[in-house]
Amino acid sequence: MKTKKLRVRDLMTEEVRSVSIRDSALKAWDLMDEKRIRHVPVMTKGELTGVISIGDIVKKRIDELEFERDQLDHYVHQG
Repeated sequence: MKTKKLRVRDLMTEEVRSVSIRDSALKAWDLMDEKRIRHVPVMTKGELTGVISIGDIVKKRIDELEFERDQLDHYVHQG
């Protein structure tokens, strides 16, 4: 298949899965894992609110773990 003749419809996901803005990040993570996708639309009252990526979730978790590590390090060294 030549790239010039390749259409978006030939590559797109037809069954779009989404999460609600009120859903947990874990629900989005589980959906991404189950469907082997990296981005999920976020909906509010039937309208697209945004898109969450697996990178967004991983970055947030890394930030949380670094904060916990810093708190533990401070506790251990400050007594």
